[in-house]
Amino acid sequence: IGYQSIASHPNIAAFWNRVNAYRRIGFDRYWSIDDFKLDDMNGTFLGDASYYRQVLQKITPMLHSGTPIFNYALTIFGHLDYPLNERRPPVIQTAGDNKLVRDYADTMYYKSRELMAFLAELRALDPDALIVLFGDHPPFLGPNHGGFSESGLLADKRANFQDNMFKTLVATPLVVIDGRRGPLKLGEVPMYQLPGIMLDLLGDRRPSLLRLAATSPDAPVRPLPGLHFLTGGEQPLVCRKGGELPSGCEPSGRWLKAIITLTQDLFGGFQHILS
Repeated sequence: IGYQSIASHPNIAAFWNRVNAYRRIGFDRYWSIDDFKLDDMNGTFLGDASYYRQVLQKITPMLHSGTPIFNYALTIFGHLDYPLNERRPPVIQTAGDNKLVRDYADTMYYKSRELMAFLAELRALDPDALIVLFGDHPPFLGPNHGGFSESGLLADKRANFQDNMFKTLVATPLVVIDGRRGPLKLGEVPMYQLPGIMLDLLGDRRPSLLRLAATSPDAPVRPLPGLHFLTGGEQPLVCRKGGELPSGCEPSGRWLKAIITLTQDLFGGFQHILS
């Protein structure tokens, strides 16, 4: 639809097969570690402030060109084992002695502020931008859920999880800023619904593969190995494979099976639906 598309991640270019993945998805450009000046390293990770600054420098001429841009920026600062350089001294105290928890908290302190500074600059430069921020997974805080179990958020074994713990296990932040309208209140959104939401906000309502999994019969469904759960209520409804299922699990189970079948047909060529 006319966008110039860029993916960037200050990591080794081929890690997670990104060179091929981004190209086959359809990105026009991919900027990896060799495309950035490594002037703010935390261990092997480029700090977010430097990364955001350099990305903004790269895209500013494009913003002035009049061609719309899809800019997918994936940070690397904040990964295990959460190293910080001398510019980012420790500021957070923790009740326990779990070093991973303390280091992660300090890392989030700096990541949050560097993100806010970047957003202020980006919104001033492009006030109509649709900005979507999300985390890809919760942090690792030690074996057997480490700091999560020490804080009572998770049990030390999945077999002992209460239903709400499954949602805690996979929940990540999401912020959607719709240009001059500002941040939107979207509630809990599964990752697979984000593409359809973005297309709607951009005014592109044509039929699309990205909309096929946008809705489920009852509530957003989150699949996990051996179970799925429904969000939307105060407590998630957890549907475990095997045994007696709570009421409400059968429709979502059928929907999930259909989506998995469709996925296999589209990306594996199995053609189950034709039979």
